[in-house]
Amino acid sequence: MNARTAIICNSNNPDLAMYFSKKVKYFRDEAYFLANKEIANNLNIGCSSVSKVSGLSFGLIIDSFLAFIVVFKLLFNRVNTVVFDTAHISNLPLAVLCKICGIKLVFTIHDWNPHEGKQQKNVLLYNKFVDKVLASAYITFSKVNTDTKVYQLRLSGFEKQSPAQPDGYYLFFGRIEPYKGLRHLVSIAKAMHEKGLPEKIIVAGRGEDNSIDELKALPNVEVINRFISDQELDGLLKGAIATLLPYDSATQSGVILHSYSYSKPVVAFDVGALHEYINDGVSGILVEHGNTSLFTEKMHYVNENYDFFMSGVESEFKEFDDNALERQYKALLESLKR
Repeated sequence: MNARTAIICNSNNPDLAMYFSKKVKYFRDEAYFLANKEIANNLNIGCSSVSKVSGLSFGLIIDSFLAFIVVFKLLFNRVNTVVFDTAHISNLPLAVLCKICGIKLVFTIHDWNPHEGKQQKNVLLYNKFVDKVLASAYITFSKVNTDTKVYQLRLSGFEKQSPAQPDGYYLFFGRIEPYKGLRHLVSIAKAMHEKGLPEKIIVAGRGEDNSIDELKALPNVEVINRFISDQELDGLLKGAIATLLPYDSATQSGVILHSYSYSKPVVAFDVGALHEYINDGVSGILVEHGNTSLFTEKMHYVNENYDFFMSGVESEFKEFDDNALERQYKALLESLKR
């Protein structure tokens, strides 16, 4: 292998690990891959980190020493460009050493403007340090404003699942964070009840939010506030009418693509870059932010026209599947050689 580019994933995030594993599958002979210990063992590639969390920990200290070994491996394999596939604090000591050795650094940034929550300040500090000191270029998944070179891609890599008919509920899933707008679901569920709509809303995911107790008290809402296994999520998605994203802010969302892979449309507030992933009126509906009354109406509209939207999602999915990921990263690796 005449490696010139290395792709490194130090994150344990399940979705990001899945995207990374697809890149290893398609480009193992074209790039040098390294990852945290768990992923490295699963994929039979080199280890770049032992940290289980992206934060100050004993693992970070070990990773700071491990960075010297990793840089030696990069130089031995004639790597001149490193792509950090995910944001992680253990990227930083390695990136500093790479910078000293003259290796070009490309950082993947999923959240250019960090979401509100307990990690917001940490992500903001990471982004600023990377921008001011380290980055030669960025990979982003929505439009950003910067003078640094940007390779803009689209989230992709989900496999198509067998479609199933809905079972009388709308689904909100994923880790619960303040920016995801659970407070709006309270108004939406109440409006559904007042209109006599028989469907319910299922909220499935682990996290904390001030609206959870109020949602639990509503007759047409079921809250599953814990870790949701892939098998359980599979069943929930198959039975859903649509996935709901009443978010207050967003860049992009793997929730959308996960829903598309099950041929499920989405109803979302038109915030951030969600419009880049939702074809309004085809694969879902975009609603003015905060207009919960209209949001409720559009949910009912999608339900009444379910087959139309299911077909629309399936026609759009080719932009986000495995083949799309392979096309994009093949072009990226070619660009990085220049």
